[in-house]
Amino acid sequence: CKHLSRYDYFGMGGITPRVYPHAMAEQIRFDKSLGIEGCYIEVYTFLPNTAPMIWAFAKMQWDGKQDVDRLLGEFYADMFGPAKGTMKQYFDLLERSWNTPREGRKGWVHRNLRNQALAMSPDDVDEGFRLLRRASREAATDLQKQRIETLRAALQFGSYPIKAYAMSNSLVKLDINSEATAQKALDQIEQMGRMAREREAFWADAQKRNDLLGETVRGLGDMGYM
Repeated sequence: CKHLSRYDYFGMGGITPRVYPHAMAEQIRFDKSLGIEGCYIEVYTFLPNTAPMIWAFAKMQWDGKQDVDRLLGEFYADMFGPAKGTMKQYFDLLERSWNTPREGRKGWVHRNLRNQALAMSPDDVDEGFRLLRRASREAATDLQKQRIETLRAALQFGSYPIKAYAMSNSLVKLDINSEATAQKALDQIEQMGRMAREREAFWADAQKRNDLLGETVRGLGDMGYM
């Protein structure tokens, strides 16, 4: 063959963080070593979570020898100013969490809500919120703060299935053998109900947002991924 390319999927409609820039960069370097010219990518991805990776991918399509960490650092500096260090920690957290194997997660995330729910742990979600709050305090301009707020809302959007699955799994495994454990089960059920009501309202409002989150939700919805 005189011309080779790879066909890949970077998003598959997943609403929880699925971030892996270093695996992406390794793939491009490997492809280029074999004479593959580039990739055709179905980027049906949740862009607030993956924008740095997608931007670095576009750059490396032209020159696969570039350092992905340098490219990501450029993105964080230009987008978030003095909050760049904390935002690097945030996206590193998303990548590390995605690369952590979890029981029950196998196969594609496409229309598989359980696999999407296992993309992160609830503790990692909470750490993500903490880092974004710190980054917002460090940001120097309103635009930088708005960008961080969009990412915070995107993390909240995906946090509902992550936390609901973990709570449901805990409830299933709970040994109800006393009044105290029965009360614990009832408390968890009530908490899940409150979270479900909050999720319904938040997801509906997200579709109306005039930012990257709103555009992403509407776009994936129009394509039938939501």
